[in-house]
Amino acid sequence: MTTKCTRCRWYKNGKGINCVSYFGNPLSKIVFCGEAFGASEAEIGEPFVGDAGQKFNKLLAFAQLQRKDVIVMNAIRCYLEGNPTPTKRELDSCFIHIVNDLATIKPNLIVAMGGSAFYSLTGKTGITEYRGNILYSDKVKCNVFPTFHPASCLYDQGKWEILKKDFALIPSLIGKKIDIVHYYFFKVEEESQVQESINTLSKSDCLYIDTEATGLDPYIEELTRVQVGSENDRYLIGLDLVPKYKELLETKPIVGQGWEFDAKYLKLKYNIFPTNWYFDTCIAEYFVSGLKNNDLDALTLKYVPESAGYSDEVNAVGGAHRMKDPVKKDQYAIDDIGVLPKIKKKQDKQLKDMGMDWLFYNIAMPCNRILTEMTLRGVKYDVDTLKETDVTYAKRANRLLVKVENLTSVKECERFFNRKFNPRSSQMISWLISEYYKLPTIKKTKKDNIKVGKTEMERYAKHPFNNEYCKIMQEYRSIETLRSGFLSGVIPKLKDGIAHTKYSLHATTSGRPNSTKINLLNIPRNKDIKRCIVARDGHTFVSADQSQLEVRVAAVVYNEPRLIDICNDFSKDIHSAITAKAFNKTYDEVYNGYKNKNTFYVELRVKGKGIQFGVIYGETEYGLSYNLNITEEEAKKFISDYYNNFPDLSSNIELAKKKIIQDGYLSNFFGFRRSWEHHKEDDSGTLREGVNFLVQSLAWNLLEISLIKVDKIFKKEGFKARPILQVYDNIVIEAPDEEVKDVSAILKECMETANIEFEGEYFNNINRVKLKTDVEIGKSLADLSEFGVDELVLES
Repeated sequence: MTTKCTRCRWYKNGKGINCVSYFGNPLSKIVFCGEAFGASEAEIGEPFVGDAGQKFNKLLAFAQLQRKDVIVMNAIRCYLEGNPTPTKRELDSCFIHIVNDLATIKPNLIVAMGGSAFYSLTGKTGITEYRGNILYSDKVKCNVFPTFHPASCLYDQGKWEILKKDFALIPSLIGKKIDIVHYYFFKVEEESQVQESINTLSKSDCLYIDTEATGLDPYIEELTRVQVGSENDRYLIGLDLVPKYKELLETKPIVGQGWEFDAKYLKLKYNIFPTNWYFDTCIAEYFVSGLKNNDLDALTLKYVPESAGYSDEVNAVGGAHRMKDPVKKDQYAIDDIGVLPKIKKKQDKQLKDMGMDWLFYNIAMPCNRILTEMTLRGVKYDVDTLKETDVTYAKRANRLLVKVENLTSVKECERFFNRKFNPRSSQMISWLISEYYKLPTIKKTKKDNIKVGKTEMERYAKHPFNNEYCKIMQEYRSIETLRSGFLSGVIPKLKDGIAHTKYSLHATTSGRPNSTKINLLNIPRNKDIKRCIVARDGHTFVSADQSQLEVRVAAVVYNEPRLIDICNDFSKDIHSAITAKAFNKTYDEVYNGYKNKNTFYVELRVKGKGIQFGVIYGETEYGLSYNLNITEEEAKKFISDYYNNFPDLSSNIELAKKKIIQDGYLSNFFGFRRSWEHHKEDDSGTLREGVNFLVQSLAWNLLEISLIKVDKIFKKEGFKARPILQVYDNIVIEAPDEEVKDVSAILKECMETANIEFEGEYFNNINRVKLKTDVEIGKSLADLSEFGVDELVLES
């Protein structure tokens, strides 16, 4: 045992198990790594001596080994009552002890038994995907063989046979040199070679494409390699010859990995933009596995293990753009497309088996192309207005800081610490909260100090605390967040006044995209910020909002006829109608009271709206009470009243929760699936996420369909208008002034029919609720005004 370690909570046990090192033969060259001490092991002070240990001993026989031949260790070196699964942070804290032990042992092979050990040894998650395949880990500089933990077969008998087969492989893996399968290729360096390569590639059903560049920003970096292949042939094309492949690349179905990156480079450097985005292995893996490892290294290990490790030398130097050896760089580039056919084939089968193929091919892939086109077109900023607005916000922030500095509490804090107050000092803020204001502790840090993070400070600012310091600082932080995300932080990222974001369709649990570099998905509602985003000269924004989309989707997803009827009555204010139904009032009573600014009805409508969205988001009584600034008892009664008047909504939400508990996953109307590792009845977070997932994912699918329909009509009919933004449940088109009227009608029609039919598929369930789209036009996002298009009829 080493000196007592206090890096994480696991050291706090009454068994004296602290930082226990490895056990076994110190001369052994094979290490078996488990998770942590269980109760039986903690009593004895040695790993693998309980029920799992008995299974482990039997498994060693299949590996022609005995306990005296091997070394055994755990990823976590302590014991914690209840045997919880260690967090990544806890595993990272303990990793230094693994490193020190391995430096002494110098093993030829480490067997990672279970997900915790696998993460500690490789940094990767999702052991099922890697199980049974040997891989080299840069993290521990050794071959690692992942398999299940022996304890897994105690509650899943099917794992026993798998473990027996895995352990039987171990003798052949000790000291094994991993032979990496590389892929041959042809270099196209002369014009005379071009046509032959085009003829060969033209025979392929699809093309596999990848590029290498000097960096990640296509607006300032340059391409260094373009590689194109079929299932059996691969070509490294000379950069000056790439334009000759334009027709081929723009017409054939394309398969790539994170393909939008390569598409941007081809468009900006060669004006080549393929139209048939057939398959993206990165997005396919997101569909199949969720938010797990979907980089090409992980996919190669999972689907093409014989080629795993081809990128190790590139990764070791920090990327292909830093690789000096041109021969190795060429081979690496070709291997990038060499592994794609097998990955694509296996993912395609999984998509079909899981019922997600229609959604993937007909919605996700075309939408990814459109989002990339939106990125390339970019959004124009009025830079002068942007700078002026930032100055205004900076002055507001400075005034708040002055206000804080003049608080009596802050002056007392400065006297106590004998230095100027620093709002970033957790020590000073902790003193303010606990010693000066005497506020109760909401949460503690690992070191048992009062926690003063963003969430805690927001709570102290609200009822019942209403703390003066926290209220001011909350406003200050909000201003600084807006500045960094949407004002001063935007300026250096603009390219000639144009903002080019980066959309990802594989980065959120709900299925909705995210927007990075410059966040154009979550533009704040502040008009002075929206005024900075302007249409190009001679153009107008046509903005269409899916009115209360999530409420309408929830009504049909959870099959609540009373809510569907309210959504389908466009003559009424939807939130007044829902509030009236939920609280047994008449519609006129609520609506007229709200319009006449009667305090009781204004507040009642706010609560009705809050409860409706709280139900969709799976909020608890506590969460609702916090958001509406009411007691938990009031929140409980509001939720009860709401469900009493929408009983089918309540019962069908419960059915969805039961499915999560039983199956561990949910699928939305189009088959998009999300799985949860923890899905017991008391996993309240999982159940909340599941309720929200069915609504959010379908809402996004309908917006995707709208984008695709609009884009197809614009291109078919020769419109110059193009989608430019997707914000919340809103689609913004930038249209030449002369096209505004027609574009408005097309956009409204496409969005309001998104849940009826698409690509020959009729949606005979979700079409029971009507979608309502409000259209506005303007020269900036702040100056949008309603544009009546109800009377406009599209020509068939």
